Amino acid sequence: MTLLVYVTFPQDGVLRRPDGASPASSPAPHGLEAARLLARELVDARLAAGVNILSGATSVYRWQDALCEAPEIVLLAQVSRAAFPAFCAHVRARHPHDVPCILALKPEDGHPAFLRWISENSPPPAPHLQPQ
Repeated sequence: MTLLVYVTFPQDGVLRRPDGASPASSPAPHGLEAARLLARELVDARLAAGVNILSGATSVYRWQDALCEAPEIVLLAQVSRAAFPAFCAHVRARHPHDVPCILALKPEDGHPAFLRWISENSPPPAPHLQPQ
């Protein structure tokens, strides 16, 4: 089964380091550059078959009982059901928010060849790469 995964990324967001260490002395990528890097990591690791990056979104939401509005970048990823847990773990580890927006949508139907492509290009990760 395939999923369309909706992830938002803050327009001014900076990726967390994968090892949890402090940022390097050189400036870290932020905003669209950071979202593009995250998308490339997900596809390179075969956690997503593809990722569409849509900049220019505005999110209106409630956080800690306050009404908020912020510019964001939307990532739409094509992910197999088998790769979804590792996909989520990777996004949570790198995303600047403590509670990142990650929402999986099950396509009701789609072009069979495209759905097959998603499954073939985001297989379950190797056992040593499974999220703990």
